[in-house]
Amino acid sequence: MTELDMNELEPMFQDPTVGLSKQQRVWWEGFCSGSPVQQAPYEQLSSYRAVVDLFRASTGNGGSPAREAFLAWQRAGQKFMRTCAEQNPNQYRASQGTVDGAVLKVLDADGEVTPRAVLVAVGVPADEVARIAGKTGSKRKFKKALQKHVQHPSAQRMIQCEGKREYLRTAADTLSGSLEGLAMNMKTHAMLAELKANAVEQARQIAELQAWKAAVEIRHAVEDAGVDPRAEALRLHTEGLGYKAIAGRIGRSQSTVRNWVKAA
Repeated sequence: MTELDMNELEPMFQDPTVGLSKQQRVWWEGFCSGSPVQQAPYEQLSSYRAVVDLFRASTGNGGSPAREAFLAWQRAGQKFMRTCAEQNPNQYRASQGTVDGAVLKVLDADGEVTPRAVLVAVGVPADEVARIAGKTGSKRKFKKALQKHVQHPSAQRMIQCEGKREYLRTAADTLSGSLEGLAMNMKTHAMLAELKANAVEQARQIAELQAWKAAVEIRHAVEDAGVDPRAEALRLHTEGLGYKAIAGRIGRSQSTVRNWVKAA
């Protein structure tokens, strides 16, 4: 297949990176070239995790069989709870397992989810959500759920910033208030983690630009002095300097210096 018009490809061959940010494309290209997934950014940065999940889905490296089995079991339990609620209207009660599942959903989503969507996802019937969410007296169950998931990466991120006491204080008197408070905290800390990572990346890029600028200035200074950079590199090498030191002296790359020395 030569000179293939990309515009004529079927939808199944569309570029999966459409919609990714510039930084996300950099990560994507790294994965394509064989870079491993870094666990810490995957747990702390929702943008990095989204690229990893998209890359795995696009390349066929999805979740494990154990994970799929767990999700199937979880869905079966939710279906059972919905069936019981339909057969016994106005008698539905949010169990500790339901609250545990709701908290886990919020943590997994870094807060990017509404209390109603979470409760429906864990098996609460749609017509019972408002009553269950607004009912008072759920603080104890919510605190137990927070304790159960205290080792979750999103929970640990908040605890490291504000302490465990503040993490547990997200429990309110109503389930809706608790979920909203937890979601707000998760979104805030996810945003802070992403800003921190961006700041680190920007600092790295600035350092690279500064090093490049310094090398260019040295290179111009050598040329303005009428010194042959290749001859100077060979001279410095005979004095015992390494490739890196020579490159810094004449404003050239280490590979260029190495090639000159080997060709001499």
